[in-house]
Amino acid sequence: PTINPSTLTFVNGVATASVTASTAAPFSLRASDGILTTTQSITLLPASLKVELPSLQLASGTLFPIMITALDSNGSPAMGYSGTITLTSNVAGTVFQPANSVTFNNGLATISATVSSLGPVTSRPRARFRV
Repeated sequence: PTINPSTLTFVNGVATASVTASTAAPFSLRASDGILTTTQSITLLPASLKVELPSLQLASGTLFPIMITALDSNGSPAMGYSGTITLTSNVAGTVFQPANSVTFNNGLATISATVSSLGPVTSRPRARFRV
């Protein structure tokens, strides 16, 4: 992260700085006047999520993977992100496995799903998954 200004002057006990970080990852800020020191941990959320589904026709009841990548504000994978999201589907009979929430590991998450409906299900564009 970039802190501007990096050296602060207190006025009436208050100092203000801007912190800019472009990667969704945990970091700590430390403030010290030489006598007193404090540290605050901060975790940034990703700017967006990229959801990837198989691009083939799936038979009803077929288990298929869903890969999700957390992206930073530059559109790059947010490798430090480790949050949890919940998925829902607009397709009746969708079952996420092992559950409908998934935790990211280094900005990546994989979950599986089955869709129980009549006939084949096309994962794109009819099956939309919201995170």
